[in-house]
Amino acid sequence: MTMFEILSRTSLKTLDAIRCANKELDTITYNSYFLELYKKRNNIVSGFLVQNLKGSIRYVNHFVPSPHSETIDLRKVLPRDARILASSEQGLIFIEGKDHLNPNKALYQVCKPATRQSLEVPNPNLDYVTQKAAIVIMGLKPLRFKIVRLSQPLPGKTKYYYEIFNSKTKAWSRPYPITKFTAGAFLLDDAQEPITTGGSINMLLNNNIILKFNVYSEEWKVFSSPIIPAQKYQDYTCKRLVKFEGKLGFTCK
Repeated sequence: MTMFEILSRTSLKTLDAIRCANKELDTITYNSYFLELYKKRNNIVSGFLVQNLKGSIRYVNHFVPSPHSETIDLRKVLPRDARILASSEQGLIFIEGKDHLNPNKALYQVCKPATRQSLEVPNPNLDYVTQKAAIVIMGLKPLRFKIVRLSQPLPGKTKYYYEIFNSKTKAWSRPYPITKFTAGAFLLDDAQEPITTGGSINMLLNNNIILKFNVYSEEWKVFSSPIIPAQKYQDYTCKRLVKFEGKLGFTCK
């Protein structure tokens, strides 16, 4: 029996542990043939979430399955006009919806579309407007996760704040200012989603700086992208953080 055959019979939790064992096993688990074999053998639904904005507030969501994967009708899973704020590779998504009995009230949920499971999340501080959010899985049995929400309090303000929802306590922390921003620095547009790797959330700023948050220690750090010299950074477009084989990467044009 080949290594592919052996590893394709493991659970998702075991697979994550195997990736930490050594570099050879880690590389095998990202092989395209292995991923297809693992998906078929374990009946895993995989694909991409696509969110379109129609008008100023209406969101239309679609699921695009990868080859040989079952599809999901998100209309049967998500509330109407739900806004997807964050997603995880394990299939959890953090959404914002509207209370149709009270249109001015926002409702928040964590959903798993593949199994149609959902969990209501208490509202964060609604005096702040969500700029970006990320969800990080910290344990599977029992399921534990943290959601980090970045926001600005009012239009025209430049200071960013963050809140953390802990599934263990089922509560949000109070908003705290992020002190790692330098003068003139800001998060790139909404097209750039935060990238999660190894329990950390990474976001690219406009000045070639990467803002990193460790969900375990709940500490912020900043470091410079080593790819482009600072003096030539403005010559490149479409700058994006990406995730490749479980590691943080950077693309540009």
